[in-house]
Amino acid sequence: MNSAHTIAGRDTAIDALRGFALLGIIVVNVPFFAGPMSQMPRTAIDTAAYWFSMAFGMGKFFLIFSFLFGFSFSLMLSRAADEGRPIAPRFFRRLAVLFGFGTLHAVFLFFGDILMLYALLGAALWFCRNTSRKTLLVAAALAGIAGLLLQAAAMSILPEAAYDFSAEPLRTANYLGSFSQATAQRVADLPDTLGFILIFNGLPALSMFLLGLALGRDRAFPPQPGARIFAVARICLVVGALVSGLASWFAIHGSDRVTGVLTENGVLAMFAVVLSGPVLSFGLALTVLDHFNRNRDGRLAQWLAKAGASSLTGYVLHSFLLATLFCGWGFGFYESLGAAPVLAIGFATWIAVVIAINLWRTTFRYGPDEWLLRSLTDLSWKPFLNAAAAQRK
Repeated sequence: MNSAHTIAGRDTAIDALRGFALLGIIVVNVPFFAGPMSQMPRTAIDTAAYWFSMAFGMGKFFLIFSFLFGFSFSLMLSRAADEGRPIAPRFFRRLAVLFGFGTLHAVFLFFGDILMLYALLGAALWFCRNTSRKTLLVAAALAGIAGLLLQAAAMSILPEAAYDFSAEPLRTANYLGSFSQATAQRVADLPDTLGFILIFNGLPALSMFLLGLALGRDRAFPPQPGARIFAVARICLVVGALVSGLASWFAIHGSDRVTGVLTENGVLAMFAVVLSGPVLSFGLALTVLDHFNRNRDGRLAQWLAKAGASSLTGYVLHSFLLATLFCGWGFGFYESLGAAPVLAIGFATWIAVVIAINLWRTTFRYGPDEWLLRSLTDLSWKPFLNAAAAQRK
């Protein structure tokens, strides 16, 4: 790896991709902070915003993050082998700390936490570390196909199962209440949410974990600059966007405007939305990676690379910002905004997170959550200041 292409030993293009993917995670999560999942768009602009989020956000960006999680594990294996040190204790401590982060995050900030799932599924990577590339790819394909079918089924039945007239007034009152009331409601919502996350995200995430491990371990990722796969990715980006865009439009217009329950045509459209997700994710990820490969020294690449290297901090920070905005102990906008302003808030939150992390990193070596994760994983406190700040001190 060319040192000119790294920041502190990290590939800036891959970190910039991770920083970009954080945008999709935030945009998808904002509606869950803003109000009940059964809330439907109110105006034509809201409908357009809801369509955009479904077509280009839902089920796409977490696949990119999941792939990079598996890829990062392959790098951990490689570094441990080069240094001749055992990796098992460190890896399982890291998963345990990550699960702890997720638990606190789910209880106090966002019931839709994904970190606990990543920590649990991450254990599977350890038992697959010596599995052949062919077996990993077959297992990834089977898990991916099964996961897509579960996703489509979950999205088809979710509105009908989740729409509960009796529960919503109490839920709204609690989220608009005190911090303790919002926390209690979040805990009450957590079992159903965790069940849905396991069904909707579990197998697709595992599939991407295995794929990232297989390609990273055999150094098939990242592709070499100018590789033909980047041209294939651009085709997939266009095809995936067209299919997902059209199918999302039919899904929205094939559902009851009050309850969100899908008609038969709406169910078929939702299947198409879900099935197009991996195609669009693949096309988007490699197209963005190719761009940052060719523009590593650009300001956008550098800013997103720092945000991507501190994506755990960014993930938790976005939840804090949105909880403050929507909960009653903050500004109290829960269940008061349509899909269009909610989408705009998602973009604004991502920009705020990227700026905040970059300002932080002008002084500190890691994001605060990454610093704590590394320190607890290695059982030793890591340097807090970056080299330039340490010299000034």
